[in-house]
This record gives sequence, structure tokens and C-alpha cells, in this order.
Amino acid sequence: MEYKEGDFLSVQHYVRYLIAEKLKANVRKIDEYVYYEVGELDEFFPVNFVLGKDSSTGKLFVMPVRRRCYIPDGFPEEAKAKLRRCMGFDYHAYEDFKFTRGIGIRLQGDLVMEVRDVFEDEREVLSFLSPSNFPDLFNSYVRERLKDDKEVAEVERLGSLYVELMDYVLRSTLPKEKERAVMRLLRKVEKELTSHFDFEVVNVYEKKRSVFHRSEKCIRFIDVQGALENFRRRKATREDFVDYVKSRTQSLAIKLGHYTTPHLIRLKGVLVNAEVNLAGVIMFSPQAVYLSHPEHGEEAYYVPKPSYVLFRLMGMEPELEAFLL
Repeated sequence: MEYKEGDFLSVQHYVRYLIAEKLKANVRKIDEYVYYEVGELDEFFPVNFVLGKDSSTGKLFVMPVRRRCYIPDGFPEEAKAKLRRCMGFDYHAYEDFKFTRGIGIRLQGDLVMEVRDVFEDEREVLSFLSPSNFPDLFNSYVRERLKDDKEVAEVERLGSLYVELMDYVLRSTLPKEKERAVMRLLRKVEKELTSHFDFEVVNVYEKKRSVFHRSEKCIRFIDVQGALENFRRRKATREDFVDYVKSRTQSLAIKLGHYTTPHLIRLKGVLVNAEVNLAGVIMFSPQAVYLSHPEHGEEAYYVPKPSYVLFRLMGMEPELEAFLL
């Protein structure tokens, strides 16, 4: 069946359809989708294509999926599940499924919610909060809660100075006697810096970066970045960090996608990170997530348990760790 431009969500999808028709080597109907494989004749073309009908508008869409996305023959349910995962989700929001860790739910249009973790109650959410699980939140915590700590300020200053001296030693081509003078200064800063640490500091060994010193021995330094990170974590108390994260709970209005046709997502929680096509949120309680889009209209999806979720756009096949951290 041939389609016209007006049958598609946009000219972009229509052009993809034309390319898929031009390059197709094999076309398969898999559940509600049509899967175009471009074949080995175009081995350097990076993607295959999926044709489907948008549930909100009834218009057709065509999206690329990675060439390495293998869809098995002869097993319809397995092929359906695999194709959906290649597209970036596991279930449509209107389907019946168990809300559990590790699934991707297509909410509206090309908007997907990845369920990173599910909790029974708020207490379980709080026990999950830690600097290692949420490094971005911890960095914000350090800047806001530890900025007035005098020892932290001193250690950060010494750490920056140590990195500067270390970089200077590794890049310089100074005569030996002048280089030794810089090294004496570096060791003095190192001694002062490590006096603040009540833990063992790891040593690292590096060669000078100049091509003229390839035969020289490695120079010992301390792992200053690792030491600073350890120091910050020891300065912070878990109770204070958890209190800080919870205090950031607010009503969120997140926009994802192209600025001319963005998805608007409204919910209550803690924003973990936000990019053009990505936003993580910690939800401390069950709630309705309200969705709005210029083309797909307004909808709501109920999240039945406290959760840590990631909103993103449907697209290339996600890596496994994007679902299961």
C-alpha cells in the first residue's frame, strides 16, 4: 500500500517512509507495526525503519531503529517484544501489565517513561537515597549545604592548587633543578591537604606528557579527585542528605522534545536531571502524571507506587543499563 504525505505526522516521517521504501530488502508485519530491513546491500546505512500508526492522532509515523536490532522469525510474541524494545519501550500505557522495575512505558506519542525503581512506601524511597545512587543531587547538596564549612573551603582550595601544580609538572620542560623546586612545593601542598583526611589516600603514578621525557620514570601523585570526593562524603551525613533531597520535592512542569512541539509533563517529585530529551524524577507517593502535547492532546497516567522514573523520547534502542541500574 502506498501512502501520501498527508497520511503522516510530518514531512520528516514521510521522507523516512520514502527512504525505507527505496532501501527495503525485507518487509515484515510484526504486531501493529511494519518493519523495514534495508539488507546487506546497504551495510553502511546505520538504521532499519518501523512504520506504525500514532494512537492519539491516527497519523502514520516512521522511526529508525539500530541495524543490530535482531527480530526473530516464527515467534510472534518474542518478535513483538523485541521490536518494542528496539523502539525504546515495552508496553503502551493503555495495556494491562505489572508496574515493576525495569520496564519502559510509552505514555503518549513518542514519550516514554522508564521505571528505574519501584518502592512500597516513602520510607523505602528514603532508604534508597544515597550519594552513590544520585551523584548529581549530591553535588547540589555539597554546593548548598557545605558551602559555609570552613574546612571544606580550605580543602577545596588546596585540592585545586594541587591539581594546578600537578598539571604544571606533567606538562613542563623545565630544567631539573627548577622542576625539583616545583615538586617540593607540590609535596608541601600535598602534606597540608592530606592532613585533613582521616582515611588512606590512594597514590597514582604518571609520566610527563612531553614527548621529550618518554624515558623518564613515573612521578607519584595522590588521587586528588578521589580523595576530595571521599572527603565530601565523610563531611556529609546521610540524614542531612536525605533531608536535603526530600526538601527539593515540588510541583514540576517538564518539557521534553523540540521546542515547537514539546511534551509537557506535570507531576510532583524531585527532579534528578534534565536535558533536552531526558528527565529523571523521584516520586515519594502514588500520583497521576499529566501529559500535554500540541498534536497528541491531554492525557493522564497513574503511577501506582512511589518510584524513580526517567522520562525520555522514544527512539534508538536503549542500552540495557538504561533500564536496569
